[in-house]
Amino acid sequence: MSSRITDRNEFHMPFLIEADDAARIILRGLERNRARICFPGPMHAAAWLLGALPPAWTDPILRKAPKKT
Repeated sequence: MSSRITDRNEFHMPFLIEADDAARIILRGLERNRARICFPGPMHAAAWLLGALPPAWTDPILRKAPKKT
């Protein structure tokens, strides 16, 4: 599902989830006093991997990512 935030994106966004689902995940994380609330799983894994690698490796990859208009 798209929203006003994502409507302008002209690139594929494979990890979008419904706002109600996102709200439930966030609420559950807040109730459990989580320091981080990450979702969906594949995006969490990608962010973790990019954070674990040295910038010299990740910067070229991220430069090729679609630009938000």
